[in-house]
Amino acid sequence: MSDHPDDLASVTRRLLIIGASTAGLRTGVWPTQDRVVELASNWLAAEERVDRLYLRWARLEAVLIGGKRSAPCPPHAAASIRAKLTTLDREIETVDDQRQSLLTTLEATPCESPRAALGKLAVAVARLGGEGGPEHLLVSDAVSFLANAKCVKCGANLH
Repeated sequence: MSDHPDDLASVTRRLLIIGASTAGLRTGVWPTQDRVVELASNWLAAEERVDRLYLRWARLEAVLIGGKRSAPCPPHAAASIRAKLTTLDREIETVDDQRQSLLTTLEATPCESPRAALGKLAVAVARLGGEGGPEHLLVSDAVSFLANAKCVKCGANLH
C-alpha cells in the first residue's frame, strides 16, 4: 500500500460517502462567493486531510510494531518512523484546530442561499461519520437530492 495521499487504496468508505454527497462543494461547481459555502468547502477539505493523515499514521505505526506477517521494525529504522509519527501528530493537531475553528464559524454564520444550506448539510453528513445509521442516511439522501435538483420546466439547477 502506498503512502501517497491520492492512492486509491487510501480512499475509505467514509470519504466516498462524503465525496458523493458534496461533489458540488468540492469541485468548484458552486462559486465560493457565499461565505457559508467557502467555510463548508474548507471544513470538508480539512476533514479529508485529517482522514488521510490518520491513515498515514496507522500505516507507519503498523510498520513500527510489525504484524502477524512481519517482524517488528529494526531499531535504526524505528527512530525515523517515530520522528515521522511525531510530525504527523503535530500536523493532525494543527488541521484539527483549523477544522474546529471553521466549524465554530460555520455554526455562527447564517445561510443566505440554497447553496449555503447544502454546504451546512454536507458538513452535517460528514460529522455524522459516514458509517451509516438512519440519521446519516436521511441527511445524506436529502443532500444528494438537493445538490442534483433541477427545474422540471427548464432543467436548470435549483441551487
